[in-house]
Amino acid sequence: MVFFDTSVAVALFLEKDRNHEEAKSLVQKAIRKRQILLITDYIFDETITTMLTRAGHSDAVKSGKFLLESSIVKIIYLDTDLKLRVWEYFKRHKDKNYSFTDCTSFVLMKEMRLRHYIAFDEHFRQAGVEKFR
Repeated sequence: MVFFDTSVAVALFLEKDRNHEEAKSLVQKAIRKRQILLITDYIFDETITTMLTRAGHSDAVKSGKFLLESSIVKIIYLDTDLKLRVWEYFKRHKDKNYSFTDCTSFVLMKEMRLRHYIAFDEHFRQAGVEKFR
């Protein structure tokens, strides 16, 4: 499994995004390597919301449908205990500009022992995980 961030999801779904071709290439590589793209319900929400504001309702729905129905995407729904651990992580990292959603990704990756991510967000590197290649 490889963690799949909003930044790449939006670039994949939005053809006019400057990272669209790279996003397609990364996802195709993950498929060739038989990787499951892991997202959280927070990433799902952030992706749909971003698609709504950048491309409109119809494209947001298409993106959500793909994420929910694709055999290559797995969604993890965060429980209350994990959210409380994320909150502690968020508070400890006041020197970083991590969003709460970023923190949910980092804590989940650590707990699931996921080492690789697909993202255009430099925060993942700062959090000490490896970019998928």
